[in-house]
Amino acid sequence: MKGIICCSPTVVGAVVPIVNLPGLVGQVSFTPGALAGIYLGKIKKWNDPVLTRANRSLRLPDLDIVVVHRSDGSGTTYAWTDYLSQTSPHWKTEIGARLAPTWPKRSRSWADLSAMSSSCIWNCPRIW
Repeated sequence: MKGIICCSPTVVGAVVPIVNLPGLVGQVSFTPGALAGIYLGKIKKWNDPVLTRANRSLRLPDLDIVVVHRSDGSGTTYAWTDYLSQTSPHWKTEIGARLAPTWPKRSRSWADLSAMSSSCIWNCPRIW
């Protein structure tokens, strides 16, 4: 008997922004344009009007946004840059979907391992 082979994923994971703002009560919401603006270095402060419009119930501080990303190429980085490419024409033309993109200068390359990136976010206030 000949059968049909069906492949289905056994593991699914999410790639999400992480925020560490001391004293912030509530969850920060992001529009696709805001995420692209942050990663392109065009949105530099937490109280930028684009972010405050998406978070009317929060009091976002007048603090710099510090972007942390992996320094090595990874599938997670590709998933993130692919999302930004699909939702932002500016990201798509300036950076694109890549395993190891050329990040804008305002971002910080932190680690070769995801665990080290997580440690940086946990221990450094205002890092995102």
